[in-house]
Amino acid sequence: MVSTAEFLFKIYQTVEKNIKNYELKKKIIEQHIFGIEREREACQISKIALYLWLISDIEKPQDFEFSVRVNKSRFVETLIKDSRVNFNIINSEFLLEYQSERIFDIIIGNPPYIENKKITDREYKKKLYDSFETAYKLFDLSILFIEKGLHILKKNTGFLSYIITNKFLSADYGLKTRRILIDETQIRRIINISALSVFKNRSTYPIIILLKNENPNSSNLIEVKKLNTLQKIKNQNKEARDRFLQKFLHLLPKRVIPMEGNISLLVKVFERYKSMKETFEDLKIIYRPYGFKDYAKYFDSTVDNPEMENYIGILLGTGNLGRFHIKFNKQIRIAKRTLKVSYFKFPQNSKLSLLTREKLIFREIAKKLTFAYDPGIFTNVTGLYFVSIPSLTTEELFCLVTIFNSKFMDMLFKNLYMSLHMSRGYLRINGSFIETLPMPSSLPKSLSQLGKVLQTLTQYRYDFIHNEGMKKYYPKTDMEASITFLEILSNQLTQILYLSELEDQYKHDFSELYELLISDNLFPTFEYKYTYPYFNFSTFKVSTENELIGKLTIIRNHIKNLQENSRLIEQMNKFKKILEKIIF
Repeated sequence: MVSTAEFLFKIYQTVEKNIKNYELKKKIIEQHIFGIEREREACQISKIALYLWLISDIEKPQDFEFSVRVNKSRFVETLIKDSRVNFNIINSEFLLEYQSERIFDIIIGNPPYIENKKITDREYKKKLYDSFETAYKLFDLSILFIEKGLHILKKNTGFLSYIITNKFLSADYGLKTRRILIDETQIRRIINISALSVFKNRSTYPIIILLKNENPNSSNLIEVKKLNTLQKIKNQNKEARDRFLQKFLHLLPKRVIPMEGNISLLVKVFERYKSMKETFEDLKIIYRPYGFKDYAKYFDSTVDNPEMENYIGILLGTGNLGRFHIKFNKQIRIAKRTLKVSYFKFPQNSKLSLLTREKLIFREIAKKLTFAYDPGIFTNVTGLYFVSIPSLTTEELFCLVTIFNSKFMDMLFKNLYMSLHMSRGYLRINGSFIETLPMPSSLPKSLSQLGKVLQTLTQYRYDFIHNEGMKKYYPKTDMEASITFLEILSNQLTQILYLSELEDQYKHDFSELYELLISDNLFPTFEYKYTYPYFNFSTFKVSTENELIGKLTIIRNHIKNLQENSRLIEQMNKFKKILEKIIF
């Protein structure tokens, strides 16, 4: 409050030069500074701080000493009363109790960041749901302060600025808040300070948002910038920033408000392509297939003898899924139990038919999108999602694995949902987010073949590292180089797939890459099988030794031919440099 008062004081000094400092400050305190605080002590501290500012130009009482503890004494009460200053600092609960006819020009605040599950007063929570449109799903308490603030802010001229948690920018619970901001206000600026330790010992990831309480027009620009050091805060006017039209947010899924990245490219992609949910009418994304309560009991469904059981699958934990492979040797640790990857008897339920058909798997918690193909044999109790699209062939599912594991899709996802990050760089990757991602108009065979080759090589690399008795038919250094090359190639072909439909120039400037993308025989077609016999039942198909040697030889020769194509390598290097400038 003091800094706000000081700001107004400096403005007033330029227009009312004949008023003494004390009188001018008193006028500002009584006519322009208002505050609402639930905690009585905080109210007292605010009043004392303003009083100290008021008398900063005159001699203070010799025995006056201020600390945060002094507000408990009668001295403070007496001091405030004797000051003969009308402090407009109200001791009240803001959301439900505060009622006033007063409308404000500017509202500045730092709402409390309280997750829904930590609002333990059920009656209070029910009243919030009943009173606020933005009390939606598992809302964070802080976002209700936006709606309340707008109700007491002057229409067309009033400004609101909060330092607030960033999660509402993309979380499902923030959907109605984003709708109000995008449709009914002019968002002027978002400053991303989530990388700074603004509040000690708190993982809050805040932003500063500035908006005007006026309906948006077609030319309203939102300025977004990121400040990740204290020095950048001091020099923020010099920091790089991005600007984009607010109206473009209508094109993004769930009205998500991105904080960083190439936002104009993001908008173009979503303007051109349909979402996964729109593209595949039979899409089903499955999480916790056996229920959300008492799920730990299903760990008892592991069995030792698959020959005597029907509907046998393999139980995986979250950590068993890697990009393009399964970590069969990693133990499952959950619900105070430790299990190995085991045979699992599928419980009879409505999702059985989906679980026992081929599908994709992805991790709920990961540092980047992590997908693998599942021939219909894996299950999970919690921590993994399954993607079932019955209308797609095996080859088309492998194409989707390649797309989702690409750098392009990973960066696009992070631009949209980065505000949902967790500690140590992990992201929460929900099925409701995945279904919003843009799908290409076709699923090229080249990406299908690349996906199958990458899953074969990546699984084989894992298997021979973790199983001493497994023969190594592919030198380790060559294996690493091959996987790295194919990952780069698959990333670039995925990017060409999306960007070439936005600009035809990519087809001409990178003709070698584009020809590979539309090719039907980048790699020979073969049936996907696992490379090590971890399990012994009919649906867990394993390559024989001769089959494996044959596949690896063919793959290695095709990679060698690609690497010897000097024009292709030249275009890949050129494309890499261009992508560094334009990619998210």
